[in-house]
Amino acid sequence: MMNRATAIQERGLALLTALCLGVLVLPGCSSVRREHGSQAILRGMIYDYENRPVSGYAIGIHGGRKTATDISGRFSFPSVSFGKLEINGSGPSHLTESLVWNFDDRMQILYLRIPSVQWAWKEADELLGREKPAEAKQYLDRFPLDVREGAVWKLYEAIARYQLASADMRPSILEEIDRYNQEVLGVTKK
Repeated sequence: MMNRATAIQERGLALLTALCLGVLVLPGCSSVRREHGSQAILRGMIYDYENRPVSGYAIGIHGGRKTATDISGRFSFPSVSFGKLEINGSGPSHLTESLVWNFDDRMQILYLRIPSVQWAWKEADELLGREKPAEAKQYLDRFPLDVREGAVWKLYEAIARYQLASADMRPSILEEIDRYNQEVLGVTKK
């Protein structure tokens, strides 16, 4: 027969073993929830390439949720689920942006640098001058829609296509370039 001291020791050992297993095994289980739940506030800041805050920049995440940056370039979305997020942005004086971001920590802040339209015009002009049309198109294709409808954008885009085109395609593109150039300069053909 077991004496009382031995029984207490065995129960204590069993309890200690169960406690140790719980500490070692449970944190590795996939069913364990995050310390602060599965959602948090997504916060971010948008700056341009001159390190100025971008105000009024529209930010959207999956599910159609939208907000805009404040005067300091800050934005936030309450109750965002952790995981990969598709983030899209646009603004009247800055290029559009699309990216996938892994939101996995409630303390994360998303910092984005977005080129202004003015900066992108200079960059596209320089790239086309160095005959790097593919790089220039990476900027041109991200201009806001209202800018892309203008003659200046169409001229730059036609120049990029001309530089990328084969010799047999260049004459028709050159006619487009001439037409957009005249429109930009306000010249009419007689």
